[in-house]
Amino acid sequence: MNPAQLAGLMRRAIAVAAPYRPHPNPRVGALLVTPDGTVIAEGAHVAAGTDHAERVVLDSVDEIPPDAALIVTLEPCTHQGRTPPCAQFIVERGVRRVVVGALDPDSRVAGRGIETLRRAGIAVEVEVE
Repeated sequence: MNPAQLAGLMRRAIAVAAPYRPHPNPRVGALLVTPDGTVIAEGAHVAAGTDHAERVVLDSVDEIPPDAALIVTLEPCTHQGRTPPCAQFIVERGVRRVVVGALDPDSRVAGRGIETLRRAGIAVEVEVE
């Protein structure tokens, strides 16, 4: 995918999350896409206490294609709250590439999600607009 395609897919992930207000959590959207940009699955964090966007997307497919990328608007979380950490779930599901729209400013995450993914050998691109 070229930068223009990635930017368009990130805008789509933002649009998927737009209708929801998961206060006090941020709006987050995610897509699982093929290398040519075809969307396999999409989802959002719809309400506080429910699954985060990454889990919604990855749970919606039986198998993750080895060349697929997960596009997510916000860095995957690393802390246990009302839901389990997303970064570790992404690792466990075998995702090999993650494109992140923005780093999470929450002090419980703040770069730790990216670090977790990279330590697991996942290719990560950050701050794609």
